[in-house]
Amino acid sequence: MTFRHLECAIEIARCGSMNRAASDLGVSQPYLSGIIKSLEEELGYEIFIRTKTGIALTENGSEFINRARVIMEELKAINSIGIQRSKGLRVAAYYSTFFMRRFLDFRTESNEDADDVLREMGNFEIMDAVVNRESSLGIIVFPGEKREKYFERLQDLGLNHFLLYDFVLLYAVVSARHPLASRQSVTISEMRTYPYVAYADESSQSFLATHIGLTEHNRVLRVSDRAGFNDAIMSGNYLSVLSNPILGGKSAKTVTAGFDALEEDGFIVLPISDAELYLEAHYITSRGYKLTDREKAFIKYLM
Repeated sequence: MTFRHLECAIEIARCGSMNRAASDLGVSQPYLSGIIKSLEEELGYEIFIRTKTGIALTENGSEFINRARVIMEELKAINSIGIQRSKGLRVAAYYSTFFMRRFLDFRTESNEDADDVLREMGNFEIMDAVVNRESSLGIIVFPGEKREKYFERLQDLGLNHFLLYDFVLLYAVVSARHPLASRQSVTISEMRTYPYVAYADESSQSFLATHIGLTEHNRVLRVSDRAGFNDAIMSGNYLSVLSNPILGGKSAKTVTAGFDALEEDGFIVLPISDAELYLEAHYITSRGYKLTDREKAFIKYLM
């Protein structure tokens, strides 16, 4: 059970209609019905019953909604404390050297003593973190052909999305000890002949299968954090891909903040010569959420 479950149930009780509640929440009616079904299965009792005039609460449902409202009011109060006492960033971002480097540079250049937090995770985990209010701002990265799938999922979760970068180009990354380190570029087929390290989240695995074609590769190491990723690359045995945005369109120069950091640490970044693998990046928030001044400054700094 999550805060999102409580929010949806409360809205249905207020509206007395599944369709009206879905419209107010900005989600589809089937999605909302699924949320309530899973909630009732978890609780072991019905919250709502259908009547000739719409949706009504059961006896247990009435008590549930009363208690849920108390919880959501307390959550609102807790979030207000955070707003009053700390104007720090609470960001969930896809695994990216570029985003991490820009985050660190932003903190240095802003000259503010703020309690900032950036957590790295997969795209779908980022969405969950924003829905559950663990993070107020999320940054997701995905292939353009997956755009509609992601937008539909965001809508179902009641999240807003805003374009951050049109073109995020992928490169191969190895250590100076890797057999490909002296090359000027690599090909996808060459990448498939070496052990590969990837993040273990669902979105990374999908990309790995679709674009790199490593579904059947028996030498893929899956890791859950940047430390494991970097250690694998630096061992000299593994390669992977990393992303970096291109500002101003495909012909413009790549932003080098992420590359500079990698090269300083002994990584080698190589263009992929036989495929232009472009992603796009969006930042996401809960519907109706207003960015703080510091969040606005961070987004502007990224762009």
